[in-house]
Amino acid sequence: MVAGGNYKREPGDSCNMLESIHSLWIVLPLGLLLLTPGCLGIQSGGETGYHAYTQEAMEALVTRLSTMPDAAIAVNSIDGTTMDANRQYLDLVGYSLDELKGMTYQDLTPAKWHDAEQALFTAQVLVRGYSDVYGKEYLRKDGSVVAIENQAWLVLDENGEPRGLIGIIREVAP
Repeated sequence: MVAGGNYKREPGDSCNMLESIHSLWIVLPLGLLLLTPGCLGIQSGGETGYHAYTQEAMEALVTRLSTMPDAAIAVNSIDGTTMDANRQYLDLVGYSLDELKGMTYQDLTPAKWHDAEQALFTAQVLVRGYSDVYGKEYLRKDGSVVAIENQAWLVLDENGEPRGLIGIIREVAP
């Protein structure tokens, strides 16, 4: 469902997470992600949200996760601030979760990638709810640079407004 050029949940869309037997749980240090056909559930910091997604966006996310069982996963607020991440992500960037909570994914990205990533976010993530897989680099805590592939999904609030992002990341061998 695309409304006014932005991906939004329509009023009346529902996600009954308990109706589906086809569910995938992703455990993160501070919460859980639950994927079922057409829905993404997030439970973090005492908050729970269930968000309707197009079948295309959910299939892309499930496909990405199923081909990357050791995927690095980060959950960010809509301004890019890190809210949660799994062990693989922490190992990739070299920061603890507490350190990352004061940082954005832009802080971890060399400046040469900022404009291209913002253009991709505007053209893909806000329009259809997710991005294609794209390459960029991260700056690790030790100062080294690592090439990565990323794919991002938009998280919506209960009113269908953009609330955050989920990134599925993997290191690209040199």
